[in-house]
Amino acid sequence: SKKYNVRNNPIHVDLVDNNLNILEYAQRNWTRNVMNKFIHAMKIEDFYFVGIQEFYAEDLRDLQQVMGWSDFEIPVSNKNPDSNYYRQLSEILTNRQLINQLASLNQQDIQLYETAMKIRAERRKEVNLMQYTLAEWSRLQFMLEHMQTQKELQAL
Repeated sequence: SKKYNVRNNPIHVDLVDNNLNILEYAQRNWTRNVMNKFIHAMKIEDFYFVGIQEFYAEDLRDLQQVMGWSDFEIPVSNKNPDSNYYRQLSEILTNRQLINQLASLNQQDIQLYETAMKIRAERRKEVNLMQYTLAEWSRLQFMLEHMQTQKELQAL
């Protein structure tokens, strides 16, 4: 088996060799509206099940019920090992000008997300606005949990 070489990935090479910041990265054509490109000509309303990242565990349990799957562990992976990650994320999220620029570069994905949130609300028989409130709460809990973990690691 061949070991994966990141130098064979042109996106990674571009990101690292050109030391792109988040806005420069987002301005690249291949990073804009990625989910919309992924589903291509399909409509999200035609999917059997639509889940939202902020509700990963909850939506996976809903899918389990719909599909009649037996019980399983929900793995948590892909945690960022960089100790500065959550500080940097906080700086990005509080920079309104940057967030507006990122949003304008990804209007199609934002519309897709809004449609997915509406579909989720209908599936769960909940008010659509509640989805956004709960998603924001989930994001805050995630960040606080990982900031606490970072503090505990630094204390060791």
